[in-house]
Amino acid sequence: MTEQSGASARRAVSDVARRSELSISRLPSVMARTALSRSTIYLQVSEGTFPRPIALGPRAVGWVDSQIDDWILQRIEASRGRA
Repeated sequence: MTEQSGASARRAVSDVARRSELSISRLPSVMARTALSRSTIYLQVSEGTFPRPIALGPRAVGWVDSQIDDWILQRIEASRGRA
């Protein structure tokens, strides 16, 4: 990937993040987007390596989509040696 196409990809991801900034996903959607299991998500939350959920009600939580987008982008960059 060239530097210019890499910048374009980052801008595209940034645009997606802005659109999803005020969106909230429940656990099944987060699991599908990240390919992580429930237990792995909560383990990484407790380790501070995954975004913390927000309370939606007395027995419901969700994740801010822009934070999940950022986490996914960080994983991509780390896997390609850019972290």
